[in-house]
Amino acid sequence: MEEFNSTEQTNQINNDVATQELDPFMTHKDAYVLLVNALFPFARYIKTKSIINEFTDSEKEATTIPPIKLARKLDGIDMRWVVPEPIFKFLEKAYKDAYYQLKDIWASYYLARLYYYDHYGNVDYKEAVKYLKLESHTLAPSTALLGKCYYLGTGVEKDYEKAFMLFVQCAPLGTQPETTYLLGDMYKYGHFVEQDILQANVLYEAAYDQYIANDDDVPGELFMRLGDVYLSQEENDDDFGYRRALHLYQRAENDFYHQLDEQCKCAKENLELAVIAQENARQKIAAKRLSMELEE
Repeated sequence: MEEFNSTEQTNQINNDVATQELDPFMTHKDAYVLLVNALFPFARYIKTKSIINEFTDSEKEATTIPPIKLARKLDGIDMRWVVPEPIFKFLEKAYKDAYYQLKDIWASYYLARLYYYDHYGNVDYKEAVKYLKLESHTLAPSTALLGKCYYLGTGVEKDYEKAFMLFVQCAPLGTQPETTYLLGDMYKYGHFVEQDILQANVLYEAAYDQYIANDDDVPGELFMRLGDVYLSQEENDDDFGYRRALHLYQRAENDFYHQLDEQCKCAKENLELAVIAQENARQKIAAKRLSMELEE
């Protein structure tokens, strides 16, 4: 298998960037025209409209801050709704200017997010992978998301070896907890590595600790995995493990409801799985309690 991100590949990427025909740079006035003329339901996108109003000057007909800074303020708000197309175009242009002309390497990651996540309404996994590869050797978030692409086969051919190599680059940093629990999945299912359930469980717990340490919300996907850990503990003398699993599944369900609000594509299916998992936990709790009563 060819080495990922080899010197030859990196040089080719840099050459592509250097030779790319650049569009005219978006000025404060260009950004103003684009944003004040953007048509979208203002009552739905209250925060978006508020930020546009705050950072545009109608007398000067210009934004009051650089477009890239305004893009970062607009990115990630009003998460209940898909980003309006004019706002997406503004974000896309601002980030491309920042990467190709201002040499801001982080802009490559922000561009990849635009094409990867459903919230932006323009999913194009191949385009996302293109921008992730640009700085995957430098930015841990790009490394992590590119590894996820190889693991799931989104935008590239599924390749567990490449996914593993990318995951192990950033998992020890503790800043990419999703990478840590996906690495746990690789051990759980024996993808590229020898199957090791105990190691998988250790990684799930580590991912949880990383989310808490980073003051990030723990996603329902991880709560489901942790619930499965406790539900599988058949040797317990009481029903604590099953009750703990039920609690974790309930937290997963709550997060999946939030994901539904944020237009996440898999949220409905995951929500159904969380409900089924809770019923399985309740059945195990009932059976364990009955067993304990009979033993008395």
